[in-house]
Amino acid sequence: MRATWAVTCRYAESDGNVGTIIGAGIDVLYVPDFPHQVGLMLAVRLAATLEEVAEGQQHELIARVLAPNGGLVRAPDGSEAPPLGVTFQATAAQQLVPGWLVTPLFALGLQWWAAEEGTYTIEVSAADAEPSSSPVHVLKAPASP
Repeated sequence: MRATWAVTCRYAESDGNVGTIIGAGIDVLYVPDFPHQVGLMLAVRLAATLEEVAEGQQHELIARVLAPNGGLVRAPDGSEAPPLGVTFQATAAQQLVPGWLVTPLFALGLQWWAAEEGTYTIEVSAADAEPSSSPVHVLKAPASP
């Protein structure tokens, strides 16, 4: 099982098969000052064989936010912010076309403290697959005239 794509967006929802994505591709967030709490949604599509999603099997989808220095973002108290982990299990997954992959769709909400201006990275992985990453630039908002 692997994440085939992850799209940053303003809003996403999914019933597990189809979804709604609004503001797809947002990758610049403006804040009045630093540190500042920021957030966005992430739509993630997985791909798995029918055997990987057999009824009763549990899987974990993990999203991590990395700071501009490459380390995990920090909470306001200075501790490392834990990754977001979602455990899910298939319930009678059906393969609509024999031989094709099962492709569940998830919508995740992410929030973190941006300690400084820069490019943050959102990493998403399922099982032991290589993570998919998306950059998000957090910038100080320009002064109003």
